[in-house]
Amino acid sequence: KFLSASGGKTDSSTGLAKFTTKPTGTFSFTIGGTQFALTPAQYLVPTAQYANFGISGSSYYSWINDGGSSGVDFIIGQKFLENYYSVFDTTNSRIGFATAA
Repeated sequence: KFLSASGGKTDSSTGLAKFTTKPTGTFSFTIGGTQFALTPAQYLVPTAQYANFGISGSSYYSWINDGGSSGVDFIIGQKFLENYYSVFDTTNSRIGFATAA
């Protein structure tokens, strides 16, 4: 759903979401009634890292992409964890999130 909402396509050589124009929209999702958001600066691959993926050219790439046919809708990964505090309460089998300062 991310690709159809954002206008991107999966790049076959990297597996990343690829855009011909720079996305300007914030990506938001809701967990337990609380909305969490990532800005383009947070979810786009920095151009300085393109060489690590063998990327060249003037397209834009995102760490966020559709889960495909695997049935995975969303994985809370590095970009989310860089921007939100996570508390793992193993005693009560729960996870909490808070905005980073």
